[in-house]
Amino acid sequence: MPDRDSRGIGSEERRRAPDNVAIIGLAERWLPYGGPDSFETLVSFGLPPEAFADRLLDALDSDGARDSEISAETEQGLRRYAHRWSRRE
Repeated sequence: MPDRDSRGIGSEERRRAPDNVAIIGLAERWLPYGGPDSFETLVSFGLPPEAFADRLLDALDSDGARDSEISAETEQGLRRYAHRWSRRE
């Protein structure tokens, strides 16, 4: 059975989501300030912080991390931010 999330989107589709680089970019710009706040995630992507964090983790696990050319240190910081907000266990 294909890997699907709660929205019915498969893992391959998540990897190819066009906004992966944009999600990583927003999180990276706000990382020095603790990451984007709820206003920024809502205005930019229509997502509350928890959903944005889940999407950020998906983006970091996809080709989006390579496409955005972030450093390993930045990726670790983004993952720490995302895990603080994420609904995942």
